[in-house]
Amino acid sequence: MYSIDDYVLDYLSSVFTDEEKSFIYTTFNKTFNDWEDLTDKYKKLLPFSHLDNYTLNTASSCTELIQNLFKKHVDNDTFVVSSNYEHDSTKRCLEKVQNKLILHYSEDIIKLNVDKIINEFRKSNSKKIFAYFIGTGLSTGEILPQTFFIKLKKALIDNQIEHTFVLDDVHGMFITPRDYSLFDYILYTCHSWIKDYEMGMMWSKTDCGGIQNYDKTRDYLDKLILVISKFDKIRQFKTVLSQFFAEELGKKATFNLYQNTTPHIFSLETHGLAFDQEDYDSLNKYLIKISEYNSIDNFVRIRFQELISFDLKFALEGLHTVKKILKKSLFMKNSNGVIPIFDDSKHIRTDYI
Repeated sequence: MYSIDDYVLDYLSSVFTDEEKSFIYTTFNKTFNDWEDLTDKYKKLLPFSHLDNYTLNTASSCTELIQNLFKKHVDNDTFVVSSNYEHDSTKRCLEKVQNKLILHYSEDIIKLNVDKIINEFRKSNSKKIFAYFIGTGLSTGEILPQTFFIKLKKALIDNQIEHTFVLDDVHGMFITPRDYSLFDYILYTCHSWIKDYEMGMMWSKTDCGGIQNYDKTRDYLDKLILVISKFDKIRQFKTVLSQFFAEELGKKATFNLYQNTTPHIFSLETHGLAFDQEDYDSLNKYLIKISEYNSIDNFVRIRFQELISFDLKFALEGLHTVKKILKKSLFMKNSNGVIPIFDDSKHIRTDYI
């Protein structure tokens, strides 16, 4: 009988042929010398972008580009505004900032609360704003609304506030339509679509470090074009995993799916479940993440670009490991009324009472 495992395996095996998969995950040395033509090819891959007057630079990693931006634009007179959804590398930069405001997605951003930013800026007595936002949540896949960015940009201009506007679009570029002309800098990291491909990209109105790595940027372009040609499969990813986890999603008091999300990130919202270090380690080898925040409301995150890179048997094994951990956690919740204790030095739950 055709099983749910067969259903998932049929999907995973239909995305790339063996030859395509080998091409994507192998680095080739090429020579390419026309940077302007190359960047134009990237622009044409975007849904729409308005990047006509932007320059593309690269770096060994996106972290390097992020650090360059903070060094150039943030000083004692700068008020930094960001979100609770940022990369760890961005959070490390934010930790060093004295005057800042960290907005929450559900409390501030989707409610378009830009007045809070203006009010807090004025109270800080700072002279300028550095606004740095991720476009799509790494863990939940939730897409920050374009209207928020439009309102914030208008408010900054109307109030005559000097500002630098940055979009970290690691998981939005090439799939989520954006008007990038609102921003001074747009960041991207190559491993967001191709696992383990390490190179950062930055579109900018003014230069802020980085290089123009012709050969590697061309190599990545060829691989990216192949990935984009499979977007019909990518858009099915969340639906396929929703079918695989149909039993869990039927328990609506405990499990749910986030709304307004990108299709290549499947994030299962959990309520009242406790996870431990063993659970975290068990899933980490499959690049499946749990418990990024110390909260009883949490998530299990599975990303297309990581799951699809694995051997089919290993990928399916990872999905069943998720089911096993969720079943155990649900049993403990229902039988013991488990309340998790948190170790504040870590991002995961470590014990129970």
